[in-house]
Order: sequence, then C-alpha cells, then structure tokens
Amino acid sequence: METKSDSDSSRVAQGIRALFMLAFWIASRVVLTIVVVLALFQLICSLVTRSPNDKIMRFGKNLGVYLSQIVDFLTYNTDQKPWPFQDWPRY
Repeated sequence: METKSDSDSSRVAQGIRALFMLAFWIASRVVLTIVVVLALFQLICSLVTRSPNDKIMRFGKNLGVYLSQIVDFLTYNTDQKPWPFQDWPRY
C-alpha cells in the first residue's frame, strides 16, 4: 500500500519531470529551427559547390539523434535526459 509520503514524493518527481519536459520541448523547437537554417545553408552550399558540406551533414545527423532523444524522453520511452545531462550525440 502506498503511504502519503510515497504519494507526495511521487508527485514531486512527476512535477520535476514535467519541468524537464517543458524545457526539452522548448529545446526541440530551437533544434528544429536550427535544422531548417542548416538545410537552407546546405542547399546553398550544394548549389554553389555542387556537393554538400560534410561538416554540416554530420552536425545535422547529430541534431537528428538529439531530437530523437528528446522525443524519447518526452514520450516516456526513456527516463534518461538528453544533453546536457548526457554526452552530445556523435555520429
């Protein structure tokens, strides 16, 4: 049986998670904006140089993995908080 203390600590934990979820939701909006800017820059680079920029491709891949980690956290598929609470994804 759950005691009042257990219930209170569970509520506090859920409240803290909700705050992290809000922060990561905001972070996901920022990341999506960066992805759009990178995509436009990559398009311009590929039109000018006839090939995509490798560094932008890698950074875009890392942003995609980071966004996936955020979605996993927001949808309760994991309790692991994404960067800055763990290493930045590197691919």
